[in-house]
Parts: sequence; C-alpha cells; structure tokens
Amino acid sequence: MKYSLFRKSLPGAFAIALGLSTAWAEVGSPYYGTYDYPEQPGLDKLIEADPNKSLLTNKDSGPTGPQNVFGAWDVKNLSIDWSFDELLKFSGMEVVITHPAADLPQSHPDRVRIYADDDLNGEPVAEIEIPFESGAIQKVSVEFATPIVAKKLRTQFVTDHNQIVLSEVTFDAQPAGDEQPTKKKALVPTESYREVAFLPSPGLPGRARAAIPFFGVCGHLMHTDFFFPAKARTVDGAPRPAYWGQEYILPLLQQSGIQTVREPLYQPFFVGDKPFAGGNNRTAAENRAHVEKCLKQYDEAGISVLLVPMFGKKSDPNVAAFAKWIGQLAKDHPSVTAVELHNEPNLKGFWDGSIEEFVASARAFAKAIREVAPDTHLVVGSVSGWGGAWEHENLKELVEGPKDIARIWSEKAFEQGLLKFADGISAHPYRGASAPEGGDVLQDRLDPEGYEKEVRDWLALGRAKTPENKSLPFYITEIGYSVSKQGYSKVDSEIRQADYLTRQVLLALNLRLRGVPVAGFYWYDFKQDEVDYDYEANFGIVAKDTSRLRPAFLAYRRIAEAFGDVGSLAAIDLPVSFSVAPEKIKSFSWSRGGSYLIGFWRMNQLQKRDVDFASQISLKVPPDQRVVSVELTDLNEDRSRLVGFRVTEDNTLEVPLWVTARAAWIQVTVAAREPETTAAAKS
Repeated sequence: MKYSLFRKSLPGAFAIALGLSTAWAEVGSPYYGTYDYPEQPGLDKLIEADPNKSLLTNKDSGPTGPQNVFGAWDVKNLSIDWSFDELLKFSGMEVVITHPAADLPQSHPDRVRIYADDDLNGEPVAEIEIPFESGAIQKVSVEFATPIVAKKLRTQFVTDHNQIVLSEVTFDAQPAGDEQPTKKKALVPTESYREVAFLPSPGLPGRARAAIPFFGVCGHLMHTDFFFPAKARTVDGAPRPAYWGQEYILPLLQQSGIQTVREPLYQPFFVGDKPFAGGNNRTAAENRAHVEKCLKQYDEAGISVLLVPMFGKKSDPNVAAFAKWIGQLAKDHPSVTAVELHNEPNLKGFWDGSIEEFVASARAFAKAIREVAPDTHLVVGSVSGWGGAWEHENLKELVEGPKDIARIWSEKAFEQGLLKFADGISAHPYRGASAPEGGDVLQDRLDPEGYEKEVRDWLALGRAKTPENKSLPFYITEIGYSVSKQGYSKVDSEIRQADYLTRQVLLALNLRLRGVPVAGFYWYDFKQDEVDYDYEANFGIVAKDTSRLRPAFLAYRRIAEAFGDVGSLAAIDLPVSFSVAPEKIKSFSWSRGGSYLIGFWRMNQLQKRDVDFASQISLKVPPDQRVVSVELTDLNEDRSRLVGFRVTEDNTLEVPLWVTARAAWIQVTVAAREPETTAAAKS
C-alpha cells in the first residue's frame, strides 16, 4: 500500500511471544515508515551514516557497519521523525539494536520515548525501558500500554552509555478508522531529573608524607577537558566540571587517608615541536606545565605519586626527550617516590611490539631517567594479570590455564633482562570471578590461600631471573572489583565491592608483614568514570561527579587511618581459634605497641549460603600478661567500640563476635601482670 515501504502479516504465535494478544495479531501488521532526523546534537554524524534515510527500513539488519546507523559518540539521545500517509493505530514497535562490543552495553539505548503528531516537541506519550541483553544483535519488541493514534511519530532513543547504534525499526499498526489522534498523556510515567554540576570540596592543610606510602589508588589527572576537550559536556548551558581535575580529586584524597596515587602520562602530549593534533591541540610545553602544576599540588598535600610514563619504542625519536622530562619531574617533585615503566605491556592495546623491543625500550628509558635523576626508584613489569600471553588462543581472557601460558610474557621479559635495571616489580593481579582470597589463574579459585600462593609464586619467578636472586619490592599497581552488570572482575553491588576491597588490601598488608616485599597497594580506580554498565568505568570508589562516596571509600579510609603507620605493625603467630565454621573464616594476627590485632572475616565463596554468622574468638594470652580491654573495629559500622570478653583460668581470652563478609579486627590491649600474680599463674 502507498503509506508504507513494507507490509506483511504478523503470525499470532509471534504476537503472543511478545506479550500481545492474538486478537491484536489478527489485525495488526509491521509498518516501515519513511523517516528523517530532526535537529539534534550529532546530526552531522547521523546524516553521514544514513544520507538516504533508508538504513533503518531497508530490511537489511545485521552487525556490520553499512547495516547500521551509528549515533555520535557520547551523545545520549538519538531522535527520529516518522511519517505515514494515513492515520494509524500503533500498538507497539520492534527495534534491532547493534552491540559492536557484544557483551557490553556501550551502544545500547536504555529506553525509548514516543511523541505523537503535533506534540513532537512536547511531552512524550510513552516512555519504555529497553533492558540490555548481550550479543552482537538484540531484537527488542515493545508493546505500548495504550495504543497510539497518529500520522507522525518521533522516537527518541536515550542511553546512559557511550553511543546508540540501530539497525532496523518497525511499527506494529493498523488503520485507525474513526479513532482520534492521541493527545498528550504519559502511558508509562517515569521520573527523570536534570543533571546538577557539583562543586569541589575545600582542600585541607598539607600533611607529612607517609614514610611507607602503602595505601594507594589509581588516578587519572589527564582524563580531563584540558587534555581531552572532546569529553567536555554542558550542564544547564555551562561546561560540565572536569571531575578528574585536581580541584575535585585532591581534597577527597586528603580526606580518604590514602597515601599514594598512581598517575599515567601519555607520551604524545609531552613531546614534539607541534601541538598534538590527536589530543588537546596544545603544545608540549603547555601540557608539561599542567602536569608540573598538579605534581606541585601533590607535593604540598603530602601525597606520594607513582608516575607511569607510557612511552613509545626505542626507535621513536621523541622517547629520549620524554624520558628526560620524567627524570626532571622525579628530581624536582618530592611527591614522586617511584616511576613505573609503562602500563600492561603484555596487552597489544598498550604495547604493539615484541617483548624484546619492550625490554630494550624500557632499558633505554630507564638510562635516560637516571642521567637526570640517578636516585629515581624504577619499577618494571606492570603486567596485566601475572603477565599472560594474551594473544594465545587459549587465553583470550584471564582464565584458568597452564602456568606457562598465564605468565609466559613475564618469564620471557625477565629472561631478556627486564629486572636488571629495576628497583621494583609490579603486576595487576585482578581476581576475575574469584573472591579476594582465591586463586584466579595459577591457583584454585576456592583455595583460601590461592591469592597469596600466586603472589609468592610469581615473585619467586622474578627472583630466579634477577641477578643474585634478589627479592625486589613488589607493587600491586592495579587491582579492584567493578560494580557493573557484566564484564571482568565484577561484583553485584557496592556493598560487595566494599567487602572485597577491605579483604584485598589487608591480605596485601599481611603478606608484607610476613616477609613478602609488598611495597604498595593501588586500588583501580579512585573515581567512577561513567554512569553506565561498562565494567571498566565502574571500579571507582567515588561517584562519577564526586557527589557521593561509595561504601568502599568509607571502608578504605578507616583501614588507611588505622594502619597508616605501616612500620609500627608486626606479624605474630598467636594461637587463635574460632568456635563456629573456622574453615570458612580468614584471620591474621599482628602486634602494635602493647596490643594484639586479630583480623577476621568470612569467605563467602566457601559458603553454601552467603550469610553472616556468630562465632567466638579464643586466644591464649601469655601467662605474664593480663587483658585490659578489647576494642572491635567492624567496617560495617561507623566507628570502633569496646566489646565484652572473658578470660578463663588458663588465661585464654574469649570474645563472641559477629563474622561478616567485610573485614573486621579486634585490638586486644594487654598489660604486664604483677610479679606475684605471674608466679601464681605459673604455679
């Protein structure tokens, strides 16, 4: 018929599958209307992708580029105006959505708003959610709660992600007959709120830099509009604040108790005679000055910095200049306590050369730094996982596999001499689907000591490849869990993210205190990058706009405040036991001053039901000591508190406590017994 490009009958069974009635199916048909793109952000991109206004109605849907309309990157709405030659009664629509990254919703519209006839610029008559389902192609059938009668429709697809990609749109309709056009009314009312621009917190006075800057996070001082102007957005007509900027991040770092931050620097911005056209179009001098300003702020705040220069190959004529500048930064800024040579070079996305080329380039880069700043502490490795062969067909992702695959890049790099010019070694041992204690690649996921075994095993490999079997300080320069619906190393809630952070950082600290040379722990990352389901964007412990501190931030702050003076802690071996489910409890024992510290938590991965439970801690106190007090720090609570305890005749301390999936500890303060009391106890 004249009013559509394509029309066919819809089988009743198909309609039932969509939640529609068979009665409707007998009279409704799919309609491809003619369409145009109204004025909107990113219009030029839409016209470029679909100049003939035909890709959505040519019945050629699929995952390839020419079959799709790609909305502009970071534009959150995609509007389409549809026209029909007669008044129709619309009961629903079908949309074919393309996901270039099949398992991620980066190109997925979260909802669609429907506008009718003369109210195309007014209020929508319907707004319907579109749940994400993984796959290269997702066909979505939508039923309108109340039919819409119109000759014109506007569909506005809305996303919270990066982009919208559509392949086909069809409407389920029938001639309207005598029915009147639909007027304004929300068929599926939803609430939406305008974005608000938040202001930075006031800064705090500088503090003394930690003697051992152990507790760290990953930052992104370059992820701002200064370096990436394309990221600039507006809020109520004004530029959206650069929430990764120092004015926002530094006060929060000061409030967190975090001692050190890891900051990558990308070479192309800082070298060459001409502005970097692929970046912010500023000169190298301007970009360098901005970084130097940020480092001076870190100097004054008393926060240490691990710089990560992401350099090119040795043959690149600009590498030497970049290295000398990095050396000058280390020389001029007391905040720069170490330099980590590159980031995840075992991934092709970060280093597109051979292992031999990387080691040669890193060696030359290290030499150039030390010509300027001889005392610079240089860290090498920075491998994703334990340095797996990521191009290997059996290790496309970080999954369980043979050790020779899971760490082959590291082993070959060490054999090439990577450790010969290093002062420290680093890795990014994300846990994937494992809980913090479990193995992920080299050990079993349910092994309560799997993670610790992996650390020791990998460091033993490094030691064997180091001159004189030297044990290098070990930096965990990325590790974390993402609050995301899907993706790698994800958890299902912010609560579980906080649980796992507390356990991961205390495991690292316990390793250090027990002789493993763990020099620093850096949670990836400090701030959420985007409000979407992308796992990479959701590792942060501060909300994207810094408006809210996630539970993990609050828990990390209490750990950093409690154990910030790492040098005052010592590991001890105390006879500690638990009365209930001891095999499901992880614990450690340390000392500090005149107190014992007993940490504990339940390992949810070993439980049939993920529930908290009560258990009693028993600790045999030396006979020449008496217990003065027991203070509980439960990171589910807002502060420490004194708890009840009893001491048996044989000087065993008993403390009934609640065991949760989040780390907790008791501080047992003891004092010397009077001489006669001690003698009586011995007799």
